[in-house]
Amino acid sequence: MRHDDNRYLRPWILGALVWGTLSLIILLEYREQPDPRYLNELWFLVSLLWLEFGFAGIFHCLRHGLRARLGRMLLVSLLPPLVLHLLIFLLADW
Repeated sequence: MRHDDNRYLRPWILGALVWGTLSLIILLEYREQPDPRYLNELWFLVSLLWLEFGFAGIFHCLRHGLRARLGRMLLVSLLPPLVLHLLIFLLADW
């Protein structure tokens, strides 16, 4: 098996879809409250939950010398919280 094979991203992408769906449901429901004052903080907390696993994957790549995977792992770690932020704070206002 080659080290630059992209099959290792499949569970990360599936996990991001499940995490994103559940987080989106939670944040949209919270947004419907009469006083959604802490929406930004709640987004930050669910994003930290995802980033925890992403940084563990980055650490795994560093520890095992898989430096070719670092860029993709960084993208997988940062992109889902940013997409969630876009959906909650920009697109949900339309």
